[in-house]
Amino acid sequence: MDNLTHTLTGIALSSCGVNRLTPRATLLLVLAANTPDIDILALAQSSEAYLGVHREHTHALLFSPFMAILPVLAVFLWRRPAGFSWGRAFLASLIAVWSHILLDWTKIPPLAAAGGFVSWLGKAFNTGLTGQALNQGKAWAFLTAGI
Repeated sequence: MDNLTHTLTGIALSSCGVNRLTPRATLLLVLAANTPDIDILALAQSSEAYLGVHREHTHALLFSPFMAILPVLAVFLWRRPAGFSWGRAFLASLIAVWSHILLDWTKIPPLAAAGGFVSWLGKAFNTGLTGQALNQGKAWAFLTAGI
């Protein structure tokens, strides 16, 4: 999905009542709904580096708590809102990060949310296993089951 969609989703989440969790929730939710796309920073190195990391760790469910803490820290350091609760702000941020991953599942196979972790395992144990390879295997399994 594009960042406009993720931004509007953050605003919609705020309007749906998530804004009651913490002060400055709309700002927090908009930032959190876009945080998994922080992998765009790899473009500073090269377009190949960006393609190598795009939708890997930053879009993995396992790493979503790490993605959720970034906007909480940004809002706290920038505004220091009164009545700020770290736990409630983290929960709101996590909901927005999950909304990003869920929306991206409409464009990529759901197994890609585990892709960053699977790729890391493949590199750590030198198996060559990647999230993309698992997604291709899943596609073949669905095709075979349908025949």
